[in-house]
Amino acid sequence: MKHSYTQNDLVSYIYNEKTTAERIAIQEALKSDWELKSAYSELIKGFNQLPKVTFRPSLSSVKRLLKYSANRMVEVSC
Repeated sequence: MKHSYTQNDLVSYIYNEKTTAERIAIQEALKSDWELKSAYSELIKGFNQLPKVTFRPSLSSVKRLLKYSANRMVEVSC
């Protein structure tokens, strides 16, 4: 049975958000479905043009989150 993949499926594939089985199925479909391959090529071209950004929270933010989490654990266990 042939599966119909959407742009959302391809975006999830590009961002490595698919299971191993889903990734293999999409890779196989890309080999035989010219329209899917064309859509993938357009999406990957756009993906490669996006700036690569990494976000890193400040140490004070991390400490506040950990403190909040610890306080919530105390409240929940009471």
